[in-house]
Amino acid sequence: MTLFTVELTQDKARIRAFLERDRLWGAYALGDLEPALFPHCLWGVASDARGDVALVLLFQALTPPGLLTFGDPQGAIAILSEALQPAHVFFMIATEHLAALRELYEIGALDPMLRMVVDVTTFRPKTLTPQPPLLQVERGSEDSPSPLSGGRGWGIRDSIPRPITPADLDALNTLYAGGETPGAFAPFQIEQGVFYGVELDGRLVAAAGTHLVAPSQGVAAVGNVYTDRAHRGRGLAQLCTSAVVVHCFDLGIRDVVLNVDSRNAPAIAAYRRLGFREHRAFYEAHGERLRNTHYALRTT
Repeated sequence: MTLFTVELTQDKARIRAFLERDRLWGAYALGDLEPALFPHCLWGVASDARGDVALVLLFQALTPPGLLTFGDPQGAIAILSEALQPAHVFFMIATEHLAALRELYEIGALDPMLRMVVDVTTFRPKTLTPQPPLLQVERGSEDSPSPLSGGRGWGIRDSIPRPITPADLDALNTLYAGGETPGAFAPFQIEQGVFYGVELDGRLVAAAGTHLVAPSQGVAAVGNVYTDRAHRGRGLAQLCTSAVVVHCFDLGIRDVVLNVDSRNAPAIAAYRRLGFREHRAFYEAHGERLRNTHYALRTT
């Protein structure tokens, strides 16, 4: 049986060196090294004769907190047995860690996910195309001039994404309340991230944003992509996502990642059209701790 040395650490260089082994999978954790996010993190590391072999991040700014595990599965279990013991978490689970994590957690329904990535060499921005003109309908006609927005047609100006700021929080929450609220959205993400939306008659009908933006680490994570049901099929989410990615590249970001349900073929196809490619499969799930153990901590 392998014996691990387990400890908590705040050593950013040590954490970064481990995550850079697969920076595209570790992008969320790399982003949490930013000064605004780092205070919300607990980091556990397991090492043996080979050096550091496993890393666990507990991100406490969300409810429930996020838990990410990297490296040797049994090393990750050692960290969760001895150093970090959250009772309820939201997992991003590498497929090779699932069996080990079930030793400590009752894991709920598994959502199969894909990590997709894009960089400046593969990115294909979404461009605006003219929309059909308003239909001319004679007074008294029973025909409807347009199926959208009470008969209003769309033009190019209607589809131009604009930046979303903290002042738009209520409008964004109203959009997200449409029945399929994006996961892991928190108001601080607007202030610390990049969000764009499309408006119609003064109302947000589509938006995309980021879960994190970390220029010092060269990574950003796109998320919170949503279009009102009545306005789907026009590429609005793709336009908003494209605007977010362009903004991130303008900030000097090297790698932009996103997570998408692997069963959502239309979304995957839309991201591919922007130049995103699949990096790896994983699971998202909630977890409840099965048991607790006593532990001692050593912080470096």
